[in-house]
Amino acid sequence: MKGVLFTLISVILAALFVAMFSIDIQSIYSGREVSGATRIEVLDTYVKNFEIYTDASVKIAAYRSLDSLYNYAIISGKFFNSSTEFNAYFADCMRCGYMNCSTLLTQCASPMPGNDLKSLLKNISNLAVSNLNIYSNYSINSVKIYQLYPFDVQIELNISYNVSDGGSNNYASWSKNRIVNESVSISGLRDPLVGVYNKTYLKPIIESSICKYNESCWNYNSTLAFYASQQFRFYPNGTSYLQRFYNSSQPSSCCGMESLMNITYTSGFNTHVDYMYRTNTYLCPPSNTSIFMINISGPAAGLMLDAYSANRYGVIPNSTRVCPIS
Repeated sequence: MKGVLFTLISVILAALFVAMFSIDIQSIYSGREVSGATRIEVLDTYVKNFEIYTDASVKIAAYRSLDSLYNYAIISGKFFNSSTEFNAYFADCMRCGYMNCSTLLTQCASPMPGNDLKSLLKNISNLAVSNLNIYSNYSINSVKIYQLYPFDVQIELNISYNVSDGGSNNYASWSKNRIVNESVSISGLRDPLVGVYNKTYLKPIIESSICKYNESCWNYNSTLAFYASQQFRFYPNGTSYLQRFYNSSQPSSCCGMESLMNITYTSGFNTHVDYMYRTNTYLCPPSNTSIFMINISGPAAGLMLDAYSANRYGVIPNSTRVCPIS
């Protein structure tokens, strides 16, 4: 739903910006000669709004690219080999909608087509030419993605562009290089860690309000509520959202997060903390770590945590050690 909204926003923004300038130009042309100063003012206003549209397009293209690369991982059934590979694919999907902008052989998975920066900027560029006789040429020099917070990604775009008057008098042109920095929420995107594990396990990333940034409030009831929500919480020993695309087990002090696996998709004596389950960090046996099953019935029966996690979630008094048996 959010992806559809983003697409509508991009079209509306482009049309709105151009409509604004079309009104200005129509008034300029009605009954009097265009002055160079007035034409330059219109061009200047267009440049400013082109930048606003570019910033909005960065958010749209980034969100769509992440969703696309999730689908790519699910279809292929494997994680990306490294952060380097993931970052390269992300940059190209966001720039041009293809896995490699140099070859244009493999289109990025749905819902990417038409939502890359090249396509989004082309929308307003084409409208500007047909309605305003203004030409916009641009070059996307680089795209970087990283995280500073657990539930957002940071996008850094380096873009150069030239905007020029297409009229016979060619009053002015603008050439500029910009660094665009945008924070993009990952809320609603799906977790690649569990998706690659089981493509039917569709788990949207939603930040939990339970014991938010308060490690002392965890107990039997809050833990069961957290499990039932199937949401995520910040935890500095957890793995970040981006790391989950390439199955890194390194803790992320700024951006680590964790969730509890839905027991429908689990088996064996293993902790149900998502990133630990996926890497078999506390699989018992052969691990010497104790596994505790929380004493509950109903849909959550069978929920298990390793000794360390059971202690920090405050459920050991309400649990039974199931592994090792002795």
